[in-house]
Amino acid sequence: MVPRCRRYDLLAGIFDYPDEECQAKLQRCAGALADGYAGPAVLLEPLLEKVRELSVEQAQEMFTRTFDINPVCTLEIGWHIYGEDYARGAFLVKMREQLREWNLPESRELPDHLTHVLALLGRLEGEAADQLAARYILPALEKMLDGMKDSDSPYKEILQAVSQVVGQDHDVEVVAPQQRRSEPPGWGARLPIFNAQGRAGT
Repeated sequence: MVPRCRRYDLLAGIFDYPDEECQAKLQRCAGALADGYAGPAVLLEPLLEKVRELSVEQAQEMFTRTFDINPVCTLEIGWHIYGEDYARGAFLVKMREQLREWNLPESRELPDHLTHVLALLGRLEGEAADQLAARYILPALEKMLDGMKDSDSPYKEILQAVSQVVGQDHDVEVVAPQQRRSEPPGWGARLPIFNAQGRAGT
């Protein structure tokens, strides 16, 4: 089986802005999921077929139309959980700290972008990984999929695939998002801290 960190890096790569490597990234990811994650691997096929038909520019347009124009499908996980509340700022800070801790490079995207969050999940272990999955990734994916229920974008199946992989790896009770709650400025200080040993603290 493909190592955990490699599997999540490949999943994260699917959500990069499409370029000439888009099709190859999807094929590598499907291959990595074939051993142990057959259901999610099949869900990658609609996007792979679509990308084969499109030019890079058309694939970029589809990506933008799916994730950038419609805010309910933004790839910024913290927004789905906290909206523009104070706590999102604390989450961004802690995500940036963790990316640096694990030597994960930041892109032009914010630290809570799905590409970064998935890469981090692939390196965390134990309770810290479970909390990241239960409190942030799975509820955010659920909200994104709800926002895409009437969409014909093949990225809907990709989000389903990610949700299934994360759910299979982390048998946890999903914590409902706290979006747009009225929080005091200090609320973010009580967010879980994910450290290099894979433990969660407060």
